[in-house]
Amino acid sequence: MNNIDAPDTSRATLAETMREGALAVLVRIPDHTLTRAQAIALCGSADITEHIAEVVDDRAAARCFHVVHAVEHAETYIYVLGGTSTHALAVERLRKTVQALYPTADVTSLEVCQVVPGASAGLAGAWHYVVETDVKPQAENDFNDWYQNEHLPGLASVPGTVLAVRLKNPQGSPRYHACYLLHTREAFGSEPWLAVRATDWASQVRPNFMNTKRTMFTVAG
Repeated sequence: MNNIDAPDTSRATLAETMREGALAVLVRIPDHTLTRAQAIALCGSADITEHIAEVVDDRAAARCFHVVHAVEHAETYIYVLGGTSTHALAVERLRKTVQALYPTADVTSLEVCQVVPGASAGLAGAWHYVVETDVKPQAENDFNDWYQNEHLPGLASVPGTVLAVRLKNPQGSPRYHACYLLHTREAFGSEPWLAVRATDWASQVRPNFMNTKRTMFTVAG
């Protein structure tokens, strides 16, 4: 099997490559902190590259490797960004191949559904905050309206936010994945950030979250 026949664009940034309607392959590796070079080597190996190309339905689709490390525990997330198509069987084959090397790893295909440039767009993103969650079925419409019209734009407008993105897992759980690329960690928990989180609409929606995981990451250099 051959590697993807695209130029090496792995140094492209998340902000340069995230597009609504695009696909992201997310590789989660608990209990391990992979360097950026190790993560790119993993995703660039022949078998894994072939599977990624199959997931995104384009051998030249993968344009960016975004690698982040959890701050409070050992865990690596690798976002491979690129195409606009997905195949569940290809995702499963990719998962099994990665798990042969890291048994606790998981692979998810995520659809990019909302991208909002931040107040600090253009600055380097050193921090990466993620909220992964399901939501009670009866509250899903309100949840999506809140994220689309208030919450994501509101957090994007906080000084220090470089980019805010929503992704959706159409096949599994957690179904929703929001991530925020931050120039400084101080943006998270700042007065403007907390004000966005404390609106009346947020207080109405948040009790409907289920299976929620919130993680602060650093961006691997």
